[in-house]
Amino acid sequence: MRILTSSNQMLSEKAITNEFELLLAKELNRRRVNVTLSRKRMELPSIQEQIDLVCFSKPEWFGDSAAYYEWTKTPLINIEVIFVGEKSSPLINSMADIKGKRIGTIFGFRYPGLENLFHEQFALRDDAPNFESLIEKQLLQRTDYIVVRKFDFNFQKKKDARLKDLRTSPFKLSTDTLYCGRIKSSNLTQEELEAALARLQKRNVLEKIVAQYQDVN
Repeated sequence: MRILTSSNQMLSEKAITNEFELLLAKELNRRRVNVTLSRKRMELPSIQEQIDLVCFSKPEWFGDSAAYYEWTKTPLINIEVIFVGEKSSPLINSMADIKGKRIGTIFGFRYPGLENLFHEQFALRDDAPNFESLIEKQLLQRTDYIVVRKFDFNFQKKKDARLKDLRTSPFKLSTDTLYCGRIKSSNLTQEELEAALARLQKRNVLEKIVAQYQDVN
């Protein structure tokens, strides 16, 4: 079973998806083979000839290529996108609170809830090449706040004691609901996939995996 992964996955995503996809392949009595592509190549029509499945994703990330997939009915996980800043900085409680602030983002990533505000210079977008650099810039106070998935921040917080000096704001920029998508031409049937996922969900497999990597304090 050929599973698509992105070359710019976060460390947390790599760790958790790797473990879950191995268990999913086992549940399907198949061997997992990873196919790693850049996010741009993931949107090409030729993708359907290279893989069987993608998980921890959503149709909106694939543009026109989303039509080549049949997406699972039940979501895998909901991941919140939040603001993180210094402990001494005011908390973000609404979009109004980021007026004039320098907001750390990752180069090439889309932030639908912020794009218009950046365009109108209501707030300033400050790109970093990757998640680790984004964190470093905030620790050095080169940005006022950074936009991260809570999922990734909690993972990094468990590994890096320096993040105790940062805090999350209560305002949620968005919530990403992630699914698995099966390439319609795959010999893996949708019924097999849905049944395997249902069995894993009944055993709370993904929740147990995520709990190993998260620091919620």
